[in-house]
Amino acid sequence: MSRRLCWVVLFMSVAASISAQTIYWKKDHIYNGPGGKEIAVVMPQPTDQTAPTAPTNLALSTTCNSLLASVTPTTVQLSWTGSTDNVGVAGYKVYRQQGSGASLPVGTVTGTCFVDQPLTPSASYTWTIVAYDNAENHSAPSTSVSTTTLAAPADTTAPSTPTAFQAQSLTWSSVQLSWNPSVDTGGSGLANYRVYRNGTLIGSPTATLLTDTGLSAATTYNYAVSAVDVAGNVSGSAMISFTTPRVLVFSDNFNRSDASGTLNNSNWSGNGGPYWGISGGRADLPTSYAITHGAGWAFAVAAVSQTHVSATALLYAPSYYNYVGLTFWMSGYAGYRVYLNPPSQIRLSYFDSSNTESYIAAAALTGSGPWVVNVQANDSSRLITVSVNGVQQISFTETNMARGNSGYVGIAAYMSTSPGTDDMVDNFTLEQ
Repeated sequence: MSRRLCWVVLFMSVAASISAQTIYWKKDHIYNGPGGKEIAVVMPQPTDQTAPTAPTNLALSTTCNSLLASVTPTTVQLSWTGSTDNVGVAGYKVYRQQGSGASLPVGTVTGTCFVDQPLTPSASYTWTIVAYDNAENHSAPSTSVSTTTLAAPADTTAPSTPTAFQAQSLTWSSVQLSWNPSVDTGGSGLANYRVYRNGTLIGSPTATLLTDTGLSAATTYNYAVSAVDVAGNVSGSAMISFTTPRVLVFSDNFNRSDASGTLNNSNWSGNGGPYWGISGGRADLPTSYAITHGAGWAFAVAAVSQTHVSATALLYAPSYYNYVGLTFWMSGYAGYRVYLNPPSQIRLSYFDSSNTESYIAAAALTGSGPWVVNVQANDSSRLITVSVNGVQQISFTETNMARGNSGYVGIAAYMSTSPGTDDMVDNFTLEQ
């Protein structure tokens, strides 16, 4: 139908719908009177209704880039023979189908070649090409071409070694390990991490965090972590080493208002216990002990058997001939004692069941005190160490296996005169 005929038909249709009204049109617009409202737009039919021919000879090629192969793991080059049109071809639309999926447009070009990227390695694809002209007439699709992209090259590059490897939330039985993530540049990507305790694999997390449980107290552990990529390449190892803390059995800072002679509470028992008291928040022997009972030792021990001892207390400087200290590996009256020996020594000695003392070792005291004294003793190795203010002063291995050990731990004092104001023990802590 000609443009003029279209106008006439539209004009008659509009006029028939508006009675007794003069209709005016200017160019392609119709109005309901001079200067009136527009009531219609007359659009002429397009002059070009002929679609281009379908592209032909679609194939894999190197036409676009001769330095690039027609098929790689991530790219494919296509070329085809151009279409013809009665007016002119405006361009070509490229459609791609992956596997059995939908065919979707992936690009538009004016030439007759196309590089499709990025693609997935070892994947199956199919392409078709459609030509179009300026009037948006589209050709039929070309015949298709299919191929499978190449496999990705082998990854032989290991990831970077994890950094900032550290132990946190450490307890006597567990630890939380963390590290910074590794980087993989080989192309296959990170798979996971491998965490080792003392050379044994304990976990392969994908995150940079692992909690290890079932540890033993006062034990040294060595940990290592490495990264692994999908190709199986393993990075170097980051390593740390630490010792778990001991198990806290109990502690007593004596900050309570016990009457004199009632140190034996639920934590304490043993020879001499009734003669201990609390004075100023510290454990001491009352004056009445030396006066009533004469010079001698008195001790109170924790009612918990221990074989791996770590006992710590704050010892105040004793008066002359008055000793105060820690006792451990007690068996009745027999046992080991570490005490301040006036005026300038700390001693390690053994008392047998007849209360006969055998000196084992001594070290010099420095400063004016009070001193933080720690004793550690292992029943299997029979190793005894004594530290003052965190510095080891005495190390001794007991070879006399005949000496018994009930494992009790406590505090001890010897009073030959009335106690001085500083013949005391404070902040006792027992760990295993």
